[in-house]
Amino acid sequence: MTELTMVPRDRTILSVAKAVAWVGLAFAGIYAFSGAVYPFLTGNGVPAQAFTQIPGQEAKFEGAVEIADPSLLLLASYLFSVLVAAGGQIIIMVALLRLVATARAGEAFLPGMLEALKLVGLGIVVWTVGADVLPGVTSAIAYRDMPEGFEFFATFNFAPILIVVVLGVIAALFDVGARLRRDSDGLV
Repeated sequence: MTELTMVPRDRTILSVAKAVAWVGLAFAGIYAFSGAVYPFLTGNGVPAQAFTQIPGQEAKFEGAVEIADPSLLLLASYLFSVLVAAGGQIIIMVALLRLVATARAGEAFLPGMLEALKLVGLGIVVWTVGADVLPGVTSAIAYRDMPEGFEFFATFNFAPILIVVVLGVIAALFDVGARLRRDSDGLV
């Protein structure tokens, strides 16, 4: 196999992607730590997503309400959602670093590229569960403790599902490219 020569633009894009991955890893660590210690440091309780109706307004507004003296189940649900969301981001950033390393090797169809794309898909699923689904579960658990006028709030974003499907198609294309590369090695 011959290594491809990279043009300066490619090196720049890969350098920016690598920097973004490292910043993302730092952010995920800060998010996990600050989210995990927030209820203990502030003494304010556990934040939970909520809807509220402002008098005189037809629309409901999304926000958060602090639940003082949370139950152990509510606290565990909140902490789990924070750690799962951060874990998903960490998976994505590690996969991005692997993608950059594979691309810098000059070979797009290395098995590492396919595995890194699959890892990005997994990270998106984990992040979506931690950032969208689990906070809704936390809100449902907190519902009985919410102040009057607040309702529990849950959301689900379909965009990550579409992104994972697109990544699956791209991964399949890379797999086809890798097989074509293996089949054609030695023919030229």
